[in-house]
Amino acid sequence: MRFFALEGIDGCGKTTAATLLDVKLHQAGYPHTLRVHDPGGTLAGEALRKLLKDKAIPINGPVGALIVTASKCQLLSEVIEPVTLAYPDVIIIADRWWPSTFAYRYWLDEKIIEQLLPFCPLQPELYIWLDVPLGIGRGRLASVMKQSDRFESEGSTFYKRVHEKYQSMYQRNFLAPWRRVDATGFAVDVAKQVWSIVKEQLNERA
Repeated sequence: MRFFALEGIDGCGKTTAATLLDVKLHQAGYPHTLRVHDPGGTLAGEALRKLLKDKAIPINGPVGALIVTASKCQLLSEVIEPVTLAYPDVIIIADRWWPSTFAYRYWLDEKIIEQLLPFCPLQPELYIWLDVPLGIGRGRLASVMKQSDRFESEGSTFYKRVHEKYQSMYQRNFLAPWRRVDATGFAVDVAKQVWSIVKEQLNERA
C-alpha cells in the first residue's frame, strides 16, 4: 500500500488535483488506486460530514474533532482496510486527512486532538500541501458555491488562521513528511506539480 494525502484550505483545488492524480497513476501503469475524502466516504461518514457542515447546529472544537475522527475510523475499517487486504499494491489518495482536523480547529491545543490519533493511526507517507493565497481560494469558492456551509461561511480571519496552521505543520513535517505545491495556477499546472512529487516518491520507495 502507498498512501498520499492532499491538504489545504477550501478553494485550493484538492479535489480536482486528487482526481487528476488518480487518472495519471492509471496512465502510468498503476492499476489499483483508491480515492477517499475526509470526512465522509461511507454512509456513516457522510452523515457525520453533513452534521459537521450544518451551520445551524452549534458544534464546539472538541466535538468537531471527535466527529471527524469517528468518520476516519469508519472509513479505515469499512473501506481502506478491506481494499488494502484485497489489493496490497493499492495507492490511496486522500482528499484531507489528519492535518485538516488540526488546521480547522487551530485554537485548540494540539495535545487535545493528538489524543484521538490512536483511534485512526494510519498516516500517509507524504502530505502534499496545496498552498494558495486566501483571496484566490475564497474567490474560487465564491464562483462555485450555491450555499455556504459552516466552514465556507467563515470570514477571512478564520481562514488566515487556518492557513497559518497549515504553514506551521508544513514547516515541522507534522505527523509525516510534507511537500508544498504552489496552487495559484491552473488546475493542470497544479496537477503536474503533484504528479512530479508523487512520481518521485514512488520511484524512491519502489
